[in-house]
Amino acid sequence: MLLPIPIILFILLLVYSIKKAQQKADVNKHVIIRLGVLIAFIALTFLIVYLIEGRSGTLGSFYISAYFSATWILYLIVEAISLFVVKQNKLARTNLIILSFIVFLGAMVTITLSNT
Repeated sequence: MLLPIPIILFILLLVYSIKKAQQKADVNKHVIIRLGVLIAFIALTFLIVYLIEGRSGTLGSFYISAYFSATWILYLIVEAISLFVVKQNKLARTNLIILSFIVFLGAMVTITLSNT
């Protein structure tokens, strides 16, 4: 029942970002917004779960953060492809760099947690 809501939100964000990219390409603002949303959502998730559950809900917030990170990676891939199509190569390359940074951090966390 709630499945169409994230899909609709995903499409609206994509259309909005492409319209903004066609107007003016500001790479610094682009990076700050993308990473800010990711960090803010993860921090907000941990804060809400900590306030409700205490320390016992930390594992659940890791799962929620992982799902959001995976969705964010998918969004960055689709946005990068769309930006390449509309000839905003600078912003598209920036998305790919952000994407590689997030994947690298995820790999490091996975390796670290699997060795403990």
